[in-house]
Amino acid sequence: ELESVISKTEDKIREMRNAIEAATGKELSLLSDLEEKSRTITAIEEEKSSIVSNLQSKQSSLEQLRKEKEAAEAALKEENKEREGLEEQICSMQKKWEREREQEQEKLGEL
Repeated sequence: ELESVISKTEDKIREMRNAIEAATGKELSLLSDLEEKSRTITAIEEEKSSIVSNLQSKQSSLEQLRKEKEAAEAALKEENKEREGLEEQICSMQKKWEREREQEQEKLGEL
């Protein structure tokens, strides 16, 4: 009977060892999965950081281009105003020249 109790105890110990080994195997598997997921999360966060940095850089470039465009548009308006002023001066000078020419022709006609 003692041998029977010892045998049953040994069986229980084997069952416990098997259960501990199975639990250890599951724990190692879970730790491995956790490490893999942590690496994936880190990679995603690095990619996200890179994308955010790239976007910020592009936004800065866009702002700079907008400022340059506004400056170019302002310069174009100024150039157009200046050109219109010059065109008016040319017209005025042309009219003055035509009047002077008519006056000279009248003088020549009187002679």
